Amino acid sequence: MKDLTHLCVGAAVGVVCTGFDSSPDAVGWAALLVGSLLPDIDHKRSFIGKYVPWVSATLERKFGHRTLTHSLLGFALFALALSPTLIFSDSLLPWALMGIASHVLLDTFNIQGVPLFYPFSRLEFVAFHNRAWRIPYGSPAEMTLLACVSLGTLALIPLAKGGFSPAFHRMVGSPGATVEDFQRWRDDFKVYALLDGDAPLQREAQRGRRFRILDALGPEMLLVEDESGRAYRVAAGSQADEAEMWAFRVTAEKGEEIAVRRWTVEMTGRSIGDLLDLLPESGECFVNADLVLATSWQHKPITGEFSRASASGSNLTLRSARGEDLRAIRNVVVASGVALVRAEFEHGKAEGMAEVDHFTKHAREVLLEDLPDMQSCLVNVGDEVREGQALVRNAHKEKVLSERSKLGDARAQLLLAAETMQKNEETAAARLKVQRSAIEDAKSEVEKVRWLVEQGAKTQREHAESKRALAALEEQESETLRALHEQRLEFKKLKINLDAAERGAQERLQALAAQEWARCPIDGKVTGIRVESVGTDGIDVVVEMVQTVTHGSGTTNGTF
Repeated sequence: MKDLTHLCVGAAVGVVCTGFDSSPDAVGWAALLVGSLLPDIDHKRSFIGKYVPWVSATLERKFGHRTLTHSLLGFALFALALSPTLIFSDSLLPWALMGIASHVLLDTFNIQGVPLFYPFSRLEFVAFHNRAWRIPYGSPAEMTLLACVSLGTLALIPLAKGGFSPAFHRMVGSPGATVEDFQRWRDDFKVYALLDGDAPLQREAQRGRRFRILDALGPEMLLVEDESGRAYRVAAGSQADEAEMWAFRVTAEKGEEIAVRRWTVEMTGRSIGDLLDLLPESGECFVNADLVLATSWQHKPITGEFSRASASGSNLTLRSARGEDLRAIRNVVVASGVALVRAEFEHGKAEGMAEVDHFTKHAREVLLEDLPDMQSCLVNVGDEVREGQALVRNAHKEKVLSERSKLGDARAQLLLAAETMQKNEETAAARLKVQRSAIEDAKSEVEKVRWLVEQGAKTQREHAESKRALAALEEQESETLRALHEQRLEFKKLKINLDAAERGAQERLQALAAQEWARCPIDGKVTGIRVESVGTDGIDVVVEMVQTVTHGSGTTNGTF
């Protein structure tokens, strides 16, 4: 085939791939078109061979035209040679190989065919066994093929840009086909529905009306909203009875490009107001959840509209709920459940979300430990409370008296020990004074006897006796010092223990004083009081509250 024919077929391949959501980028387009010519590099008169004559001449002389480069081995060698391009581009190699494959496949329509198993076999593969059906090089048949491929490619370009599947879906016009298009586009674009149908409860026909698609409630059911923000379910066939709008024909179309972020939020023990704290101020946010509430909540549906926040007893269901749908129930406390948040921003302006564990809770629980009985609670369910207000009077009289007695005993023992130690110090000092005076006298006596021995007036025996008397006095002094040191060590140990006992008693008294009046941490409403545990020291009680939230000049006081 001629180079132009290969180029047109390569372009047709790119257009078809674009229609199936695999559009090549600029590098991919260049690689695809060059790849569609690359196998003819073994012919020096080909378009690509003229630019690398030293390569094409060598290949043609050694292997001949349409041999190695048109075989499976040649395809593998091309892939190996182009593999280093993956370092800087992940699209060049696959699209180049796509172009090479299109070239080889197109050449099977020629009279000669291609030797796919070269050099192991020269068997030529052709598209048609009948030689008369094959296309000679440069013949009118090839020109006809070129014209058909070119015109077909130009005709497919508008369809390929939007995708072949959406084009088919536009022809079908069913809710199921629209659901497929919505699922394909929803993460990159706002998606709109063009509806021809009927709203039986409103007794209003819908002809070409445009709605924003919010979600797919099933394979054949859509959730949409109009310009005023009212939501409707759209369906056809057997599911039409469940929907607010019946669809005779509905199609999807892309809208503005967006960036999407998703988060899951653990709602157990939190209020709907906590969830509102997480929603970014810019962009559009939608919440889906199936929650179990701590208390029941009654919901009044609006006829002819879909309720994004609906309740049945203590079960709350959210479907594409916006912030304004949640504000009316922001003080509702959730017993269990997880919420999925979907936030849509203008393309390139996606924002992050605050860490879930770092936002302010509107639901609060206060643990009151070791209460003597439930009568100690000063509030009841339904009471309005203010920050700092006393919740409980917990008078542990026996514990306080016991700790005060322990504190007094410790202080008395410490005072007695100090007085005893002082007396011991005084007694030891007096004894040491007498002993040291006697030692000085004994030393003088030893010197005196030694001199008399030298003069012959005393004997050595008398001198030895005077030394023994001095040693005995010195031993008495050492014994007194040892006893005093031991008394000091005992006093230090006793003082450390008594100080610790005093501090422990003081800390326990302070803790009891702090427990005596438990204070409310927020302005809000008491929603529940429950016994957490029962022990020998009393009962542990949990007071559940919901914070009062102020909006401008109005106040939401927790009435649901």
